[in-house]
Amino acid sequence: LTRDVAINLYAALICDTGRFQYESTTPDVFELASELAAFDLPIPELSRSLFEEHRFAYLGLMGEAISKMVLEPESSFVWLSLTQDMLSRHDCTLDEAEGLIDIVRRAREAEVACILKEEVDGSIKVSLRSVGTADVCRIAQANGGGGHRFAAGFTSHLDVDATLGVIRAAL
Repeated sequence: LTRDVAINLYAALICDTGRFQYESTTPDVFELASELAAFDLPIPELSRSLFEEHRFAYLGLMGEAISKMVLEPESSFVWLSLTQDMLSRHDCTLDEAEGLIDIVRRAREAEVACILKEEVDGSIKVSLRSVGTADVCRIAQANGGGGHRFAAGFTSHLDVDATLGVIRAAL
């Protein structure tokens, strides 16, 4: 194992465990992190570049997206829709916008968070997160997608309103 490989493994580890806060964080995870840290990893720099530094354009997209977030308290559901127009206006890509789901799921009032991202072909890429007992994988699998209980997704060929209807019906 080289230092470069250890850096990449550590980056994957902190992303997959939500910086060691998800249920997937077990004693084995900490043991692995310790073994990787022995390679003199630049841990503060890695954390900063992965979680704290963004292009200014992305911050603009984030601001617009957050301002359009919708909370449906009766179903403990929060969602937002990202359009190709929004991405273009802020010179951002769908890949760059992946992290927005982690912002949306911070709404204390919601157990399920969702981002609906419009693809270039008009389809909708749906990302779902659960912070409670809701099994979002069940919703994703019923719509041809997958994941696990707390994080899942699928692609919809319906419009945003119809896709939201499918999700609401499953909650």
